[in-house]
Amino acid sequence: MSILKQFRKPEKMIYLILFCGLVLRLIFVFHPGDGADILYFKSRAIDLAKNGFWQFYRRIGSDEPPFSQYILKIIGETYCYLTTLWRASDKSYLALWKMPSFLADLGAAYLLYYWLKREMSLQIALLGAFFYLVNPAIFYNAAVWGQNDSLFLLIQLVAFFLIYFQKPVAGLAFASLAALTKTEGLIILPLIIAWVWKRFGLKEGVKGVGLGLLLAFFLLYPFNKGNLLFLFKNYLEAMNHYPFGSIDALNIWWFLGGIKLGDTAKLWFLSWRDWGLIFFSSIYCLVLILTLRKSQKIHLLSAASLIWMAAFLFLTRRNGTESVYALPFLILLCCFSKIKPIPSLALTFWSLMGVINLQIALNQPTVLDYHTTKTSLFFAWVLSLAFCSALLAFVLNLIYTFKLQTGQTEKRIKYIYFNPISLIKKEEP
Repeated sequence: MSILKQFRKPEKMIYLILFCGLVLRLIFVFHPGDGADILYFKSRAIDLAKNGFWQFYRRIGSDEPPFSQYILKIIGETYCYLTTLWRASDKSYLALWKMPSFLADLGAAYLLYYWLKREMSLQIALLGAFFYLVNPAIFYNAAVWGQNDSLFLLIQLVAFFLIYFQKPVAGLAFASLAALTKTEGLIILPLIIAWVWKRFGLKEGVKGVGLGLLLAFFLLYPFNKGNLLFLFKNYLEAMNHYPFGSIDALNIWWFLGGIKLGDTAKLWFLSWRDWGLIFFSSIYCLVLILTLRKSQKIHLLSAASLIWMAAFLFLTRRNGTESVYALPFLILLCCFSKIKPIPSLALTFWSLMGVINLQIALNQPTVLDYHTTKTSLFFAWVLSLAFCSALLAFVLNLIYTFKLQTGQTEKRIKYIYFNPISLIKKEEP
């Protein structure tokens, strides 16, 4: 039987989807992306390769958590080795830099496939992997821009997968690893800790937190003999690095003042940052109450998606690249609902906002600063569309969360473009 016929088998389709996803990314592997960002990380990768971990943070002054430096060291060591074989160019480094993100995307897509195959059906699992690999925001972030968020998304997904399938200690360890990869991982940690405590008990929660701290100690040891106090200082430094209402994110602070306007600006009697923390904390508390009240597994996924969306929209100091953090959970909600209209539209609108935000932030960043830069009517419409799409996606997801809590189900919709797999039934065991 030919290879092509093998791929026609439904259970083999996942490998074809993964292969096509990789090829699609490799087409853009040499796209220069954000040259300043890539040069920034290149200098750190080469420094780690030549001088090692010890006192790296004193030499360089990086505010990235320690696990991300291990990835940089691998890239730097590989690049330096290649320079001994031939004159490695900037394109060689570009390929090395993007490859971990490409592999992480494939890993996340396969994990979604495996997850949905266990819980739903083979067809929906294939759709979930496909949705992830062709999602324009996720693809653009890794393949075109060259950002390293894909590894963070994969680690975060592994954490939720383990907790979903009754392995809370390992799940908390991976959630800690996500926070040791990017500072933003701290945002979702309280939800995971509260969930584990509520569903599995205090003992399991303490075990998981303890394992996370032990992991942090071992990862930090080559840098400064495991000084955890330094890690907390590093987190605070990262949080205070860009004191703007919006760095380049299409959130409410961008709407009020454009980009890179200080978040100490006053709105009535409080600063933008204070208002952002109040809005976000209120939503976080509401989500926690709703989620922990019933503690059903689907509620954990809807809570995670809402928290990431709220963080992007209401907190100050956000990057446009952070729009992708909610997408894996929106894809899961969409697939678990069997492509029902509300979660499907939430995913669509949030993805639309994400790719527009990333495209403009990379190629026409001055357009985002519409208060000080004359913006064409076209870009004004595009930005308005993206911002309204983000708000609508958040509202739709909030509505769907309440529907999950109340146990309401949506009426089956007739139109095939809203429900492309409405005729697919769950496979019988």
